[in-house]
Amino acid sequence: MLLGPAHNHPHNPRPSERDMGALRPAGWSPLGTSRVLEQETGRIWDRELYIFHKDKLGHCIAYSYNYATPVVSALRAGHWVPIGKAEGDWGAFNAFEGKDWLP
Repeated sequence: MLLGPAHNHPHNPRPSERDMGALRPAGWSPLGTSRVLEQETGRIWDRELYIFHKDKLGHCIAYSYNYATPVVSALRAGHWVPIGKAEGDWGAFNAFEGKDWLP
């Protein structure tokens, strides 16, 4: 399941390079923004894409992709842990040292 902007192509259990690339379709980031200011409170919200996947054995995997930073995080033991960063026009994933898609 995806939570985030409209998704116009099949998805995998983790964000695709197309999802994370700087050249993603314009509909992904309205007006080209990655952050939104809430006028009343002054809080700044980053736009994020969330992907939740339950495999055939019943294991759940969750990832988030932050459009502003562009950091990929994985939900591990109830906490969002940064695991890497998307780089370049096409969103090549570069894992942080000692991190990967799966724990």
